[in-house]
Amino acid sequence: MGTYLLAANAYCSINAPGYVADFVLPMVVTALMLMVVLISLFYMAAQFLRKPEYESFVSIELHQLLVSVLILIFVLGSACAASTWADTFAGGDTFEIGRDYLNFISGSVALPTVINLQILTLWSQFWGSWTMRWGASVWGVILPGFPSFIVIERVADFLLLLISPFTASLLVQMAILEVIRGVVLPFVLPAGLVLRIFPPTRDAG
Repeated sequence: MGTYLLAANAYCSINAPGYVADFVLPMVVTALMLMVVLISLFYMAAQFLRKPEYESFVSIELHQLLVSVLILIFVLGSACAASTWADTFAGGDTFEIGRDYLNFISGSVALPTVINLQILTLWSQFWGSWTMRWGASVWGVILPGFPSFIVIERVADFLLLLISPFTASLLVQMAILEVIRGVVLPFVLPAGLVLRIFPPTRDAG
């Protein structure tokens, strides 16, 4: 167990220095050791008091502790392997590259396009609303001054209808990326591993 944790620490520290070594592993290992101590105390109490229910509790918790260790190995191994493969494929920090890409697409491509289309729509509405009257006021005919701008306005509205949700989805992806990096990985993941270890909070973990 200790050898695997050291290997996982070295493996993960390549991509997340300090995260696994200074935060996740100490917290989870401390919780595991505390649960081992509690199981040992219950086992001694079961032997001393001759309580079958205590022995049953110890057996169940040993099984659950083994499952928690396997989950810890699987989660850390999968997270580190996925992070390493993604960083190798991307050529750098996956989160930084993803954030820079989303910032570029949303700030330099999508938002300026939406603004330009909105300006084009307003100008098309302005010029398309111009009309010209031909003939006498009673028998005359009113014709649009620039009918082509009506078509341009409809095309711009259609493009806005397509691009606006795409731009909003980019902003949502940026927010989700920051939540994953700032909350899920450093807090939710270790908390879930720790809560899984103890019986009262096992379902929450």
